[in-house]
Amino acid sequence: MAFEAIFPGTRPTVLHAGERASVVEGDALAALRESCCGAGPVGQLITWAWTVDHDRTHTLLVHHADFHHWMPGGGRCGEDELPGHAALRELHEETGVHGRLLVEHPLLLDVVEHDHAGVAVRSFGMAFLVEADRSSPLVPEPGQPAAWFALGPEPPEGASARHWQRLLYGLGRATGAP
Repeated sequence: MAFEAIFPGTRPTVLHAGERASVVEGDALAALRESCCGAGPVGQLITWAWTVDHDRTHTLLVHHADFHHWMPGGGRCGEDELPGHAALRELHEETGVHGRLLVEHPLLLDVVEHDHAGVAVRSFGMAFLVEADRSSPLVPEPGQPAAWFALGPEPPEGASARHWQRLLYGLGRATGAP
């Protein structure tokens, strides 16, 4: 996978979105401020579409080829792209489904620091709540199946338990559900 830094033209937009996140894990916001202002390691932005159906009983997941488990659709935010729009684009690219943002700000902001070819890199994650029609035909990318799963306390077999718990927590925060 190629590394793409947060593009200079979108840094204010990315920072503003991060500042509005409902849940910020650890020091993600401080790290985002540093990366967007050039004071810290370069950063890249990954967006996820936490997708639910109209009655909030199912979520749409993709079996990610690189991570080998079911997780929300998502990927890198492109140049001059708003983070929420990137989540919608990635959802469509990975599943063929068109969704709509239920809230304009991310439900989650997190950061992972790592080394990329000898350069310190921060990968920021922003998860957006998206609604889609469960009856829409799924047209997944080759080698990355997509499927709807019933929401419940336990993740579906082969799903990332970490992503599942964060999804349930984020949905509860956004909808007031327990």
